[in-house]
Amino acid sequence: MKKFFTLLLFFSAVVMHSQDYTNGNLIVSYNVDTNNSGAYRNLSLQEYTTGTTGVINSATAVGAAIITGRMVDDRKAAYEGQINTSEVGNYIVLTGRNTLDGTSAGTARAAALSLVRISKNKTIEYSDFLPADAAFNGGSGRSVASVDGTTFFIATAASSADAGVRLATFGSTSNTSYFPEGARSVGIWNNEVVATGGNDPSTYISGVASTPTTAPTSTAFTGSAAPNNYCGLVLFDVDAVEPGNDLMYVAQRFSGIDKYYKSSGVWTYVSTTSTADDYIGGFTGFQAMTGRIEGDKPVLYVIKIDESSPKAKSTLYQTIDNTPRTGDWTSGGAANPTYTVIATSDAGTNQTFRGVTFAPSSTTLSTRDFSQDAKGLLVYPSPDKSSVVISNNNRSVSVIVFNAIGQKVLSGASDGDLILNISYLKSGIYIVRTSNGETARFVK
Repeated sequence: MKKFFTLLLFFSAVVMHSQDYTNGNLIVSYNVDTNNSGAYRNLSLQEYTTGTTGVINSATAVGAAIITGRMVDDRKAAYEGQINTSEVGNYIVLTGRNTLDGTSAGTARAAALSLVRISKNKTIEYSDFLPADAAFNGGSGRSVASVDGTTFFIATAASSADAGVRLATFGSTSNTSYFPEGARSVGIWNNEVVATGGNDPSTYISGVASTPTTAPTSTAFTGSAAPNNYCGLVLFDVDAVEPGNDLMYVAQRFSGIDKYYKSSGVWTYVSTTSTADDYIGGFTGFQAMTGRIEGDKPVLYVIKIDESSPKAKSTLYQTIDNTPRTGDWTSGGAANPTYTVIATSDAGTNQTFRGVTFAPSSTTLSTRDFSQDAKGLLVYPSPDKSSVVISNNNRSVSVIVFNAIGQKVLSGASDGDLILNISYLKSGIYIVRTSNGETARFVK
């Protein structure tokens, strides 16, 4: 039966502090529930500073934005409240419900499922799906991921056929089923959209973010002794020979963080962090995880919830993998991960950390820039993939190239086709912007 959607777009801005988010800082989502009722609660964002080499400069909160009117489920077992940063770095993205603070889960799921995006200056925008598609809206909206804040991949978990990963366009009624498997976590790394299966927690779902209508593949993890409710993934492209992402960390709800590497297209399990570790052991729930390469080492930022605590104490910490890509990071001594606590939740106010991501970047590229029609502008790789050719209908062209976090990495001008050397650039998404404001994107 054909299903119809009505979508309302609401815009509002909540600025709790005058300063913008600082590029490179950590943004943590949290909510407060005085009696752990499992109700939907206001979600707040708090900013924490880190050093460029991963050393924590300060655990002092330096900014906040409160997402009111779009509640996030506070149930500890459901792990709602995850947040991500769009791949090009212009928005924090998440999902919630258009309902009142404190609404019970059953009642809240009759309300609209919302897409939320938050810019560097803490402007909050909402796009609501009304519950005409009851199966989709009734599912548990776990997390979302986006390339540039325009198209969203929504991870949902429910018993119906409408569970899984959905594609939705911010501000329109466009939404389609992307993958039918119930999903807990979804993210985009180096143009690869990846989700963890919900009904089968040992499933890895992968597709290409630049061609979102392409059906993704599903791959079962192998080697891990106890796959148990995967709650977050981080992937890196660190090997120059292996195509695409080749290093992966998977947070499991109770057993720790798995490490995998890819060789000849096959993911190989390495090891899992020890359950005897203070940051892993005990009745612990992993809430979320993000990461980046710092000083040539993979650095993960993880939220852990102690579910045995009556007030669900949560901790934000940093862990550094001190081994090579294929190395066992739990083999002992200097090979073990290095941990640093960044912050702990305020048990006195029943605060619980829910998600972690990086702050929107300093890029001036907005959603409007990305959606602008670039008539005649073509970007294509050279045969040896060491350079890109930028063509503008045989007209002169002047461009600036930005990386995924908004940093200028290249520029050039030509009276005809422009050839830019990209051999030294890291793998990832890059944005080309012309002097008249047209934009295009290429992937290395």
